Amino acid sequence: VAMARLGQLRARGSVAPPARLGAPWRISLSGGTLDLSALIAQARAQAGTAAAAPRPASGPVWALNGTFAQLRLHAAPAPLLGATQLAATGDGDRLTGLEATLVQGPRQTGRLTYRRAGGVTRIRLDAPDAGALLAATGATGGVNGGTLTLDATRQGGLTKGRLGIDDFRLTEVPVMAKVLQALTIYGMPAATSGPGLAFTRLVAPFTMSGEVVTLGGARAWSPSLGFTTTGQIDLARKRYDLSGTIVPAYALNTLPGRIPLIGRLFSPEKGGGLFAARYTVVGPFGAPRVVVNPVSALAPGFIRDLFGIGPPEAPAKP
Repeated sequence: VAMARLGQLRARGSVAPPARLGAPWRISLSGGTLDLSALIAQARAQAGTAAAAPRPASGPVWALNGTFAQLRLHAAPAPLLGATQLAATGDGDRLTGLEATLVQGPRQTGRLTYRRAGGVTRIRLDAPDAGALLAATGATGGVNGGTLTLDATRQGGLTKGRLGIDDFRLTEVPVMAKVLQALTIYGMPAATSGPGLAFTRLVAPFTMSGEVVTLGGARAWSPSLGFTTTGQIDLARKRYDLSGTIVPAYALNTLPGRIPLIGRLFSPEKGGGLFAARYTVVGPFGAPRVVVNPVSALAPGFIRDLFGIGPPEAPAKP
């Protein structure tokens, strides 16, 4: 094929018919920019619909190998990603498997694995530059740098997974700034100095149904600051419903909670610390209501529980 046009993609390559009964059509393509923005937008729009039962093959079996100079995940002005190589399998209009590599910089290669079988989809993503990847998906601000790992399984309309990001900075996150503005405690100057809020690691177990992401005990920390977060983020309605704990001077503050046998007296909450402040974030992305409990910043964990100063009540859903 000297030149083919598939939507916004212009590519050259070859198409070989099945070599035997049951064998796939083999397709090889190379081109400039692989634009997946429309397909991703369509998948997001369909995410809230009821899960369909596994369906039989919708057409001939195929296998695709492709090499592209650039990759687009979201409409402009979201930036393009670098060179991409992929190997995909499917039948008709259904994707059943994908192995992709993505160049994000000198000696930096991201990898995506997608497997679908029996109604279960498994996804594994490794990215050497989390900030660049998120920016390419259309996210504005947020994460700068970082190494990202994502493991997820989707079945029956529900996605369960775990997100990890190492050595990153949070920038241009108004809701985070609102939480920190309510605190004037040790550890804040070091945590907020420099270009953004530095973290050593983020660990976020999550579930996703439609466009509602539920966080179950997400944690992020650095030597100066630690956060825990539980609740929901509604991407369709663009609303937060979150609560959690802020732990200043995280490395020093969590030491008593690690003492064998008596550690849970000081820190009954996993990821919590000896001195911590509770917070809630409720409302629209642009103007959420942020409440920080200053009392809990003055008392150790076991005293907070003794006096019943626990997590804030879950806010009523609008």
